Amino acid sequence: MKIHSRPTIVYYVVLFSALAPYFVHLSNSLQNGTSALDRTLFLSFLEENILLFSLSLISIVFAWKMSGVTKILVSLLSVVCLVSSMSIALIDFNKVILIMDFFFLVTTYYLMMVFSGEISSASYNPLYVKSTIGQRSEYDLPCSVKLATQEIHGVLTNWDEQGCFISLEVNDSLLPNLDPTLEVETRIDDIHFNQNGRIVSSFEGGIGIRFSINAKLSSEGYNWSEYFKIIDHRGFTPRSKSL
Repeated sequence: MKIHSRPTIVYYVVLFSALAPYFVHLSNSLQNGTSALDRTLFLSFLEENILLFSLSLISIVFAWKMSGVTKILVSLLSVVCLVSSMSIALIDFNKVILIMDFFFLVTTYYLMMVFSGEISSASYNPLYVKSTIGQRSEYDLPCSVKLATQEIHGVLTNWDEQGCFISLEVNDSLLPNLDPTLEVETRIDDIHFNQNGRIVSSFEGGIGIRFSINAKLSSEGYNWSEYFKIIDHRGFTPRSKSL
């Protein structure tokens, strides 16, 4: 899977993972009455917590790749940081640090909840693998992407309200030449539904497309929103929902 465009939540998770060890350093500084900006103290903290910083770096790498393992790594990183911080706070029952721990826990939960929703969205999940032989979807939902000079046909392999993944009838060599923004046309009962979107991922002759809210509002005639409601009411569900 090649990621062409990452949602904002990925950058937040990367930043959170990078700053998580510093949160422990801040708690330690508050307890000892020292400055958290002291370079010497921070370097000393770094030397004493190599494993914590290593876990932080690994979490950053997997978050950038939008891997499902990120949830486990970031959760583990958060638990280690919380345990360390609360151990410091309970020495003298420092209420400021305990309040910080609460907000740290809430932030972790919120980030992981949103991140989990993003990486499971249709535009980042083709629902087929490289070794898939024959039809890549249980349903024949034809569609096409319209370019400036041509129209490429394909079939939907995954879809939700915000986007879809399309297996195209082209070679992989053509994918890098596709424009980031394009128009998607879906068809059902001889009715055409058009929607503007952008390519956010690609995999084995297929592309993941994300539709923006503005695109939905500005589209004329039948668009993706109407199409999604129709196929949803008719019981068409991607493989991930039917398992």
